[in-house]
Amino acid sequence: MPQSPQWSPYTIFNTDHFGLTLNADGTGADVNWNLIGTGFHSLFVFVESSALIGNLYRVPGLDRFEGEGFVEVNGTIPILAVTFAGSNHVPDTGATLIMLGCAVGAIVLLRRRICT
Repeated sequence: MPQSPQWSPYTIFNTDHFGLTLNADGTGADVNWNLIGTGFHSLFVFVESSALIGNLYRVPGLDRFEGEGFVEVNGTIPILAVTFAGSNHVPDTGATLIMLGCAVGAIVLLRRRICT
């Protein structure tokens, strides 16, 4: 019978935001996460086994803040650890590139005025 999951004492989140339910033989697990309101989002779920085999699952874009799924190593090897990896980085929408373009344009215009 598989052991119940143990949460790392070094994580900033706990079972309030992540869920893990191992199947009967411990070879797979239902995982879920809810990071709404935390400022973070999931990117990957990494599953490891005692046989030094692992699987890395990419979290789809629509499920980054709240989602669920089933993970396994290969269906026969028991799971040793599950790691949720994410970020609090907000992707840029292009505003930085627009600001750079405005700055370069301003420099070109000022240079022309100074030279004439």
